Amino acid sequence: MRSIVKLLQKFRHKKSLGCYIISHKPVIVISYWQDFYYRNRDAVIAKMPKKNNSYILFQIGYYKSKKAVEEILGFMQQLRSQNSKVNYVFLNNTLEEHNYFLEAGLKSVFTNQNAFLDEKRYKILPWVKKKYDALYLARMTPVKRHELAKNIKSLRVIGSYYDKEMEYVDFVRKSLPQAKWTMKVPHAIISYFVNQAKIGLALSDVEGAMFVSTEYFLCGLAQVSTPSVGGRDIYFDEEFTIIVPPEEQAIAKATKELIDRNIDPQLIREKTILKMKEHRQYFIDFIQSIFDAENVDKKFDKMWDQIFTHKMALRIHSPRKLYNTRILKEETFFEDDYGK
Repeated sequence: MRSIVKLLQKFRHKKSLGCYIISHKPVIVISYWQDFYYRNRDAVIAKMPKKNNSYILFQIGYYKSKKAVEEILGFMQQLRSQNSKVNYVFLNNTLEEHNYFLEAGLKSVFTNQNAFLDEKRYKILPWVKKKYDALYLARMTPVKRHELAKNIKSLRVIGSYYDKEMEYVDFVRKSLPQAKWTMKVPHAIISYFVNQAKIGLALSDVEGAMFVSTEYFLCGLAQVSTPSVGGRDIYFDEEFTIIVPPEEQAIAKATKELIDRNIDPQLIREKTILKMKEHRQYFIDFIQSIFDAENVDKKFDKMWDQIFTHKMALRIHSPRKLYNTRILKEETFFEDDYGK
């Protein structure tokens, strides 16, 4: 008990800087662009070595238009002036965004963020009764367009909201009186709730890669989606995904069609994991290219199982996160002049 208390005391004051450490030599960290730039950039840059190259990799989250990329380019001069030895790399969810960044002269790697989901956290549970035709697991915000599920008679909705979105929440509740709605469910048992449905819904037109879209697949659910940008379609397969116009009747019809197909859940999961591994390999190859450029005798593919963690520990609200030694904290120290 005393050792546990001491451990708690040791970490209690440590603040995360929103980055996960991929490597110490050379220094490579990963963060979300928005979390880095608007919350932690000065503190993170101050941690980077001054005499050796370091690398900060960014997941971009929400879809970045060409105009948004130009805005990011405008921030680069300021960032580079703070430490010229820091290299900035963007991990893009779609080829379109990847090309926007390259055209702007920024370093980009096509690596969809959903590849960083830990598939072991999501399971097919044959013993769970299918209570609902469809599930929409999404925050209650207008971009998610819940109202498009109006014609699905057996519907489960799970999603929280901010106070400023209360008007939309009231609208959705009136639009979907048939839905069983819950604000939040424990992530540790998310598979149980997903497995209660036959089909997953993804109804936004613009957002990021939408982790939930891939989580449906990992739990063996086929999916109905509207046309979208942002990267969730990277994991789509015409065998178990139907993309329809944002129309209530079309979504209800596609839901019934996928239910009637009675697709093997294990097939859905296995095909999705293969695509996830493809994007993980893009990431592994890129990190290896850094090692090679820095003359570091390491094989990143051999290190992957020790370094990989769910979502690279980014934007995860868990007490255990703080104890991960790869979380960049205020107290983290990186050695400089190594290998000199």
